[in-house]
Amino acid sequence: MYMMHDGSVDDRLLMLLNVLFMEKAQFAKVQEDMEAAMEYFNDIFMRREQEERGDEDEEMEDEDDEEKPPKQELPPRDAKSKKTRKAVLEAILTLIRLRADAFGVTDKTTAEQDLASLKKAKLSGPLYYGGLCVQGEKQILQNGLQGYDSFLAEL
Repeated sequence: MYMMHDGSVDDRLLMLLNVLFMEKAQFAKVQEDMEAAMEYFNDIFMRREQEERGDEDEEMEDEDDEEKPPKQELPPRDAKSKKTRKAVLEAILTLIRLRADAFGVTDKTTAEQDLASLKKAKLSGPLYYGGLCVQGEKQILQNGLQGYDSFLAEL
C-alpha cells in the first residue's frame, strides 16, 4: 500500500475501494457512461481535497491578480454515499492497522518518542538511516490512523 507523507492513501487505491464498495446500480451506471464515471470520481476527489485540506486554501492569499475558478459546492452525502464512504474508510483503516501492527504503531505513538529512542541508540551510518526510515514510516502510519479515524467519526 502506498501512502503519502501525510498518511493519505494513493488515489488508485481510493478509486479501487470505491469501485469495490459502490452500489450495483451505481456500478452499472459508471460502467455504461464515461461522463457518469468522471462525475462520480470527481466528486470523490473533491470531497477528499475538502476533508484533507479543509479551509487552508481560503486562508492563503493569491499573490497574482489572476482569478481562480469558483469552488464547486458539494451537496451533502446521501445514505448510499455514506454507506460506501464508511466501507472505504473501514477498509483503509484495516490496511493501515495491518501495516502498523508490524511496527507496533498506535494512534498514540509519537514521533518524538521514536526519535528520542533512535538518538539514545547511538547508531551511525546505514543503521541510523535505516532506523530513521522506519521512524518515518511509523509517523506516516500514525498520521493515517489519526486522519482516517477522524474521517470515519465525522460520518
